[in-house]
Amino acid sequence: MIRSIAHISKLLLTAGKSRSTTQVFVSDISDNDEKKLGKLFGILEIDSRERENAHIIDSLIESAEEFYYGPKEKDGEHASHKDRLSQLSLNDMENIESRLEKTLQKLNLKTTEIMRDEESGLLPEKINAVIGVMKDRSLFFTHLGRVQAYLIHKKKNGDYTMVNILERSGDVPSSINLIRIFSNVVSGSIGSEDVVLFSTASLF
Repeated sequence: MIRSIAHISKLLLTAGKSRSTTQVFVSDISDNDEKKLGKLFGILEIDSRERENAHIIDSLIESAEEFYYGPKEKDGEHASHKDRLSQLSLNDMENIESRLEKTLQKLNLKTTEIMRDEESGLLPEKINAVIGVMKDRSLFFTHLGRVQAYLIHKKKNGDYTMVNILERSGDVPSSINLIRIFSNVVSGSIGSEDVVLFSTASLF
């Protein structure tokens, strides 16, 4: 069977005197992990230039990868999920969404722990983020703060249309719940000629 797989590309544009710290990531995982669980990706931005920001972002990314895939072994496989990986159906997208939701629950606790450390200076309203999983052509993601998500769709007549995914889904929270910082998961499928663009608000 030929699998139809979407590809993820990342682009980070930085201004000379940016007032924020931003990192774009796409998990570097084994082919087996990607085949079974898809590829984790995201954008994390903190609206300040504190020295600790880069370390905080790195810590959140490392935690998200470990929560989703499990800790790595020497062979690059994620040890705690090896047995469960073999039991997953390639088409069982409910497993992917459920795994992402559990990852976000743990990431909420990690983020809250960081915010409780006064030296971090991290406040929930300073975080802008997208964290998601791409599995074949199925997309699952959550978002926080001032971020953008657009679907660029090619119509049958060859023209393109741009859809604001967050407005269409109605998933634009007006306040941040400290217990569920990363919460609702938006999901959908991507056509073979479609493009999904995620960015922070500073791009537009």
